[in-house]
Amino acid sequence: MEENNTQHPEHSPVNNLLDIIAISPFPTIIHKMGVIKYVNDLAVEMFEADNAEQLLNRNMLEFTVIEDNEMVKEAIRTGALLKVRNTIVKARVKTFKGNIITTENKSVNVIFGGEECRLVVAYNYDHYSKVEAELHSKKLLLEKIAQMIPDSLIVVNNVTREVLFENKPLMEVLGYTAEDLGKEDQFTLFTKIIHREDMPKLVEARKFLYAPENEGKYIATEYRVKAKDGTWHWILSRSTLYRKNDDGTSQINFGIAQDITNIKEIEQQLRENKNFVEKITKTVPDHISIFELGQREIFYDNFFYGSLLGYERNEIPADMFTYFSEDYRPLAAANFEKIAALKDGERFTTITKNLHKNGSIKYLLTSVTPFSFHDDGRIKQYLSATLDVTDFKEAEFKLQLSEDERKAILMALPDMLFHVNVQGIIQNVYASEVYRNDVDKLQVVGRHAQTILPANYYDKVMATVQAVVKDGQMRSIDYTHAERDRSLFYELRISKLNDTSVIIVVRDITNLISTRTQLDSKIDELSVKNRELEKYITSNTELEQFAYIASHDLREPIRSIIGFTQLLQKRCPEDQAESKEFLQNIINSAQRMNSLVHGLLDYSRVSSSGKPFEAVDLNELMQKVTSDIQASIEENAAEIAIEKLPVISCDETQIRQLFQNLISNGIKFHRPDVAPKIQITAERKEDKWLFKVSDNGIGMDMKYSNKVFQIFSRLHTSDKYQGSGIGLTVCKKIVERHQGEIWLESEAGKGTTFFFTLAA
Repeated sequence: MEENNTQHPEHSPVNNLLDIIAISPFPTIIHKMGVIKYVNDLAVEMFEADNAEQLLNRNMLEFTVIEDNEMVKEAIRTGALLKVRNTIVKARVKTFKGNIITTENKSVNVIFGGEECRLVVAYNYDHYSKVEAELHSKKLLLEKIAQMIPDSLIVVNNVTREVLFENKPLMEVLGYTAEDLGKEDQFTLFTKIIHREDMPKLVEARKFLYAPENEGKYIATEYRVKAKDGTWHWILSRSTLYRKNDDGTSQINFGIAQDITNIKEIEQQLRENKNFVEKITKTVPDHISIFELGQREIFYDNFFYGSLLGYERNEIPADMFTYFSEDYRPLAAANFEKIAALKDGERFTTITKNLHKNGSIKYLLTSVTPFSFHDDGRIKQYLSATLDVTDFKEAEFKLQLSEDERKAILMALPDMLFHVNVQGIIQNVYASEVYRNDVDKLQVVGRHAQTILPANYYDKVMATVQAVVKDGQMRSIDYTHAERDRSLFYELRISKLNDTSVIIVVRDITNLISTRTQLDSKIDELSVKNRELEKYITSNTELEQFAYIASHDLREPIRSIIGFTQLLQKRCPEDQAESKEFLQNIINSAQRMNSLVHGLLDYSRVSSSGKPFEAVDLNELMQKVTSDIQASIEENAAEIAIEKLPVISCDETQIRQLFQNLISNGIKFHRPDVAPKIQITAERKEDKWLFKVSDNGIGMDMKYSNKVFQIFSRLHTSDKYQGSGIGLTVCKKIVERHQGEIWLESEAGKGTTFFFTLAA
């Protein structure tokens, strides 16, 4: 127990005691010999009681820690008996909630209710220590926060320019030191390093702060300042003014400066990225959109979705199912339910069957994924990308059709086709109706080839498979399968499919082997006949050689006869007319014989002097032919019409002679007083060309159609139409040498058309 030495033996009553106690800032108690008579609200709070009634008429010792009871008793006794003023006692008190608090109590005698009582004012050490600790803790916390935040916090007396508080001087953040400041304060330096374009921003901010109506308001300003290293930093400054006095003379400026250079760079990158994304989305052929689920509207799209289906943006249908074909709409509804159930990171992709505005079908590939979410995890936005795949879908249909056709063709082939990998596993098999039942019964797909091949053939087949895969060269193997009454023969053709498998075509060649045996027998019979034919060919060749030699040797004496006869004709006197006529007859006869011999020589040369075949453009060849007979064409005013002719493989000299003979015939056998017209055409007939040479000449009776191709055959006398009668025979032999045929169609008085074929 502690007491001061100031004692007042006599007490003086206090007026308005309860009013004073009520406004007391401390817990106050009135007691008589320790029994509580009155407490104020703070005392109720200190004892953690529900109300004052819980404390009244109870002994204070009930609330005192046992160890402090004697001290409290002594204080009560001293106060009552000695009436000591301002007695001070420290004691520990138990509250209704069981807590123990330390109190310092000062007491004085008072008259309460007509009785002499003791008034006690308690100072709650624990409460005020806790408050002080909290205040100290908050102060430390504010200091720590000020030190930890990356921004520069400054409090300035705006009149004296005195810095009252600063956690991170902005000058230091920018790299400046006290030496850089010199005698100037940091505000003077700051005006030198701010970007001149941003200075007006600070001027406007200062005007705002000094306007009386803006007291307590703050203003944010972004500006650039130059750091000591020469780089420019973006600063975001938030400032406010506090006027302490009514006259506004004392002003405190609170400011926070934040380096937002990185944020500005990020903003620039975001702008560039946004510009880049917009350009990309505007360029790609895909339709890209973000759908706002709550508003049920498009938040962003790079172009109007409906344009994929021929709609304008002002033609948005009320029901989006209008975009789908009727048969697809039930599936579309089911797909929307799947999309609604998507989770973050999941994606739903489908090909939709859509109806174009013009009624055609469009296939669109659409991929949807959640784009953003609400705080409670619900989907807020969807991101979708749509691409027109109609062309690909149609190609897929065609490919499927082609695949079906391929399978149908393979199944229709008389062979069996096996797809086998290099390990000998049968991947697939195609068999015609003849073998399909047997193949289906064996169930060979997926089985090893060893199960269906005899052991003596398996190793050979697999070795060939490995060789084919290695070099890509197709190989074949003959395979014999012995049955009870006969042997079956097969040919296996093995061709590389890829680096891991081959195609084996199995063909039944049993009938071929049988036919080959029969053919060998027939060949033996034919060999005997060939030997007989060789004798005939030899004699025929000797005959052609004889004709060539004979005709060649005959030309010299004929030329001599003509020469000597012409010499005699010149020396014959003018009065011997009969002799001259005889000599002229000799010359004419010799010339006809020379023509016959020349024709015979041409005929023999077709076989004996033929040249190898080569590609010949008949259009160029016809220019040479018409040049050869240009004199005859002009003399008879003939008209030659030639359509476009092909390029063929032939003996150019003989084909030139063929056309020359036929055209010359058309000119020679023209009708009197009618200019000859000759037309030449060509028409493709499978593996041959059919040529037509038509004229408007005298024509002939078709009963002589075969006779005109016989050697030395003539339908007219030589005095009317000159010629040897060999020309058409030579034409026939030339056409036959070229594996063709020649014939004619004619009508007396209406012209003739020669037809002949040549191999294409």
